[in-house]
Amino acid sequence: MQQLGLITLCFLFGATAMATNTSPSSIKIKILKAQVCTSGDCKTGCMTVYDGGDLGSAPYEEMAVAPELGSTDVPVGTYNCVRMEISDIIKFKPVDNVAGGACVADTEVIQDVNSAGSPSTGVLFDGTPYSGQAGEQKIAVYISTWSTSLNGTGNPPARDGDSGRGIKLSSPLVVTAATGGVFYLDGSGQVYVNTSNGNACEFEVPKFGFRAVNSAGK
Repeated sequence: MQQLGLITLCFLFGATAMATNTSPSSIKIKILKAQVCTSGDCKTGCMTVYDGGDLGSAPYEEMAVAPELGSTDVPVGTYNCVRMEISDIIKFKPVDNVAGGACVADTEVIQDVNSAGSPSTGVLFDGTPYSGQAGEQKIAVYISTWSTSLNGTGNPPARDGDSGRGIKLSSPLVVTAATGGVFYLDGSGQVYVNTSNGNACEFEVPKFGFRAVNSAGK
């Protein structure tokens, strides 16, 4: 009989203001699908842990309240990648004002993270390519222990230590029969004024990782 362990897609949200930037008091993301994969290239051993629907039906989730989007049993093992398909339109509120731009405390900003003219390209789970365009579209995020990038692209890492693809996952999820893990997002200091984009207020890619929990979720 195959041993199983519990994984919970629960966004434990961290936000602490920094001297040069600020943090979000609210960050809303529309997650269409989330999977964990055993492989660092995010292509094999993948299991769906959350299915939010399509762009038209999936809700925006408030990450600041640590939502539990789903729990599921997965085979015992080590999972080196979390991959998600999300909307490229995110919404956030800065904790504080940031001088020199449009970051105003507690005022919602709507940001298209893959807008028309953006150099970013990527591939969805099924291999469909995409690039920057006006309006809402589905994009992919590959968060992996193989990636060393803090900004990332919508392409999975091709090798261990890949600095140009994916987003860094600080540690893998190790699942045993007694322990699993929760996925966390740390948005501390990630709201800033982008002087290269007309002093727009923007949310930079957060940090991601897993925290181990026992079978009782603690």
